[in-house]
Amino acid sequence: MKSFNQVILLGNTCTDTVLKDLPSGMKVVNLVVATNQSKKKKDSDEWETFSDFHYVSCWGAQAEFAANFIKKGSQVFIEGRLSVNSYEDKDGKKVRSVNISANTLNLLGQKKEAEVIAGQATLPVDKPPMNPDYKDF
Repeated sequence: MKSFNQVILLGNTCTDTVLKDLPSGMKVVNLVVATNQSKKKKDSDEWETFSDFHYVSCWGAQAEFAANFIKKGSQVFIEGRLSVNSYEDKDGKKVRSVNISANTLNLLGQKKEAEVIAGQATLPVDKPPMNPDYKDF
C-alpha cells in the first residue's frame, strides 16, 4: 500500500536565516515559520487568532537561496514532507522533534522583492543526509 506525506505552509519567518555547513558537506538552513488560524469564541460572535510555529529545513541550493534572500518576517510558501527525528540532548535525554523538510521554497511579498528573485525561486532540491543533525533547532 502506498503512503503520502506532504505539508504545505504559507506563513512568515520568525528568525533571520543562518547557513550552516554540516560535516557531510551538505548546506542547511533551519527556519521557524509562523502560520495563523482563527477560531470563533464560544458563546460569542467574536473571533480569536492564534499562531502555530513550524520548524523547516532547507537543503543545498535552497539553503543558499534562503540564506541570501529570506529574512525575519518574510512571507514564504513551503511545500515539503513531515519527518520525526530523534537525538540525544547534552544531558543524554532522548528528544523527538517534528520537522518539515522543504521540497519547494518560494519567497512571497512585495512586487519589487519578488522580481529580484523570480529566477531563483525554483531551485533543485538536494536530498538531506540520512541522519541530519537537528540539535540546532
